[in-house]
Amino acid sequence: MTTENLRNVAATIDAMQFANDIQETLGRTYGVPDESEAELDALGDELNFEEEEEPSYLQETSDLPLGELEGSAEILNELGLPETPMKNAA
Repeated sequence: MTTENLRNVAATIDAMQFANDIQETLGRTYGVPDESEAELDALGDELNFEEEEEPSYLQETSDLPLGELEGSAEILNELGLPETPMKNAA
């Protein structure tokens, strides 16, 4: 074998060993205590419950039509926002 081939073989072997080390590390399982596992399961259930609920900003708050709120002296536009006063053009 030539020197170049020996270097290529050595580099390939090093790369294979490195890949094996990575696979071994990724293949390990880490013991999680039962308490932590139960907490994680509860969090998952909580997340599923939240997905089923309607967000508060989408829930109906009032059946009054826009612009007819009690105690409101302001004139409201079609979006329910106060109208801006018009400036007189001089």
